[in-house]
Amino acid sequence: MIPDFQTIMRPLLEVVKDGQEYKVSHLIDPISDIFGLTPEERRELLPSQRTPTIQSRIYWARTYMQKAGLLE
Repeated sequence: MIPDFQTIMRPLLEVVKDGQEYKVSHLIDPISDIFGLTPEERRELLPSQRTPTIQSRIYWARTYMQKAGLLE
């Protein structure tokens, strides 16, 4: 099951704790691995059929964490 963006927040901090700059596209595999997502779940698209669901949720987790001052 693909986690919601709130559930992704803590693992996202773990992935980026090395201080490197990451694009969301580079975070998909490590976050997916943490949650044990299947290949099908990794390919699942939003209803718009344009963006993978996991990518969107990572994006929103990052966005809210930036607004809270937890990420730059």
